Amino acid sequence: MLFNSLQFLLFFLPVTLLIFHFGPSRHFKIITLLGSSLVFYAYWDVSYLFLLVSSILFNFGVAKFLSRHRSKGLLWFGILANLACLGYYKYWGLFLGTINSITSFDFKIASITLPLAISFFTFQQISLLIDSYHQRTKPANLLNYATYVSFFPQLIAGPIVRFTDLGVQLATATLRPNRESLISGFTILIIGLFKKTAIADYFGGLSRPIFSFIDSGYTPGAGEAWWANATYAVQLYFDFSGYSDIAIGLALLFGLRLPINFLSPYKATSIADFWKTWHITLTAFFTQYLYLPIALRTRIHSLLGHSLLTIFVMSLVGLWHGASWNFLIWGFIHGAYLTVSRLLPKPANRVTSAALKQTLILLGRAKVFALLVLSYPFFRIDQFSRAKETLFSMFGFYPSRSESRFFPSPETPLEVAISPLQVIFFGLALLILWYGPSSSFLAGYNEKSDRPLPPFASDNIRLAIASIVLGILLAISIINIIVGAESEFLYFQF
Repeated sequence: MLFNSLQFLLFFLPVTLLIFHFGPSRHFKIITLLGSSLVFYAYWDVSYLFLLVSSILFNFGVAKFLSRHRSKGLLWFGILANLACLGYYKYWGLFLGTINSITSFDFKIASITLPLAISFFTFQQISLLIDSYHQRTKPANLLNYATYVSFFPQLIAGPIVRFTDLGVQLATATLRPNRESLISGFTILIIGLFKKTAIADYFGGLSRPIFSFIDSGYTPGAGEAWWANATYAVQLYFDFSGYSDIAIGLALLFGLRLPINFLSPYKATSIADFWKTWHITLTAFFTQYLYLPIALRTRIHSLLGHSLLTIFVMSLVGLWHGASWNFLIWGFIHGAYLTVSRLLPKPANRVTSAALKQTLILLGRAKVFALLVLSYPFFRIDQFSRAKETLFSMFGFYPSRSESRFFPSPETPLEVAISPLQVIFFGLALLILWYGPSSSFLAGYNEKSDRPLPPFASDNIRLAIASIVLGILLAISIINIIVGAESEFLYFQF
């Protein structure tokens, strides 16, 4: 069941909200959240509901024991058990395929369906085991813990929520959303839905045909390669940030708050700043539970040591996204980006002229966008050879062909293959990415405040105008859902 589906918007969500809001007690409301979350997960594939429930029971037991007895052996057992489960379902095929390719073995690779959300709920529970061992938190009861892990707004594609963020709320919050939370929740939900259905899916339609030909063996020209990856960069942001907005909005409707996962990342003027604002909870997980412990334990002080550790951790970040060496290469590239980014000065910080400073900021954002686009062949394309050829094409290493599917010939005007309207929409998207306000700002959302207030909500006239605008955005989203093909969120595959 997709957030951007009529089943969810017109049936599942209204029914769940009605049962929840008219519930006689907090206990009943939490049971409603847990039950609806398990139904939501089972809708995808009921056979993997047992895996989710088993994982919850196992980790709850281990976390309870760790909160009372600091056993490092049990902590490692719990972490390795979680990683083994994730490794079997997600990476076993990659492991056997790699063994087959570098040796004379010929292991049969069984087709294993990747359980939905396994990367997300595995990391959430690993974080709890570590926090329980260090006495930072502990799960109070199984009901709250199971709801924390399976909470349907964030279960499928994050954000990766620590127990101290959501579990504590389930134990202490009133679960009676106030007027401000409802206004903010519906605002950011509708914005997220519009991002997905009207913007992300549109740009997906521009990049998908080119990538389909690339996957079938077609070598793109430079223009095609840049256009495909640039439009994919726009699609990926609006798709994933749209999901995160919807998750935050849904949580607010139930009186709960989720951490912000995106904070206008394409406004970053360096790759280091980009990773502080893109998939924030994933970055925080790898920083707190992998990078810092290794750095502290090995007492790394040199720039070289931190650079190598950064590349190692970012390579794992890449591999977390999928069972393909291309993802590891993508992570390695970003690790190298971060290493170089540390060495480069930020001239905009030292410039006094406002006009020059804005120019440098724009150039910095364009530079970051270009670097991201150059990395996306390895993120988007499955086969290494096809991704490599696409990247080389972007640098003009392959000669232009007289007959091209998307740029037919040097004599054919570019607008024949790409309409002026598509170019205008792409330019508008970049303006939004580089200068538009964030969804959290428009919704007045602050993850630390239980009374979020959108800027327009304090005045009745502005509230009425904003309601009309949001109604139009919702109507456009619903129309796109009805007339368009069903479109999953991109991060569901991870």
